[in-house]
Amino acid sequence: MQFVLRISVECITMRERPRIQLPVQLYRHYDESNVLLYIGVARDAGNRYRQHLKSSAWAENSVRMTIELFPDRASALAAEANAVVNEKPLHNINHLEKLASITKLPAPFCQALRGEPTIMISARIPASLVDFINSECVRTGATRSELLVQALNLLKKQFT
Repeated sequence: MQFVLRISVECITMRERPRIQLPVQLYRHYDESNVLLYIGVARDAGNRYRQHLKSSAWAENSVRMTIELFPDRASALAAEANAVVNEKPLHNINHLEKLASITKLPAPFCQALRGEPTIMISARIPASLVDFINSECVRTGATRSELLVQALNLLKKQFT
């Protein structure tokens, strides 16, 4: 994918060069089945995509990108947060605080409760709780992940 934005400005000297405020880009990446993979904000969506190719597993599956232009970063970020919550891209894990305000759940739980995708959550757990979880694993035959998912589902029932 290649996107080129050309701006031509004539000026007499470099000191007279006007400051150009480029629009902020809200971009969406889709796979070959038109599944929304990711939504993001950047000044240069093409350059940001090249960065994603180096660091994000989903990027190699992107075959189409759409771009919306916004006059400033604040409006682009607000649109991004709204789009992530409403369109549920497979690989966005940001804007959980926005989802938390809608669901009234703490942000860390929203990550697990969105339903898709399944996300790895890392947390510091006190040793006493780890001992309890391990004993429950032995007692029930469940894995730690299964027990934590059960606990999150119980918590979800309390708040919904």
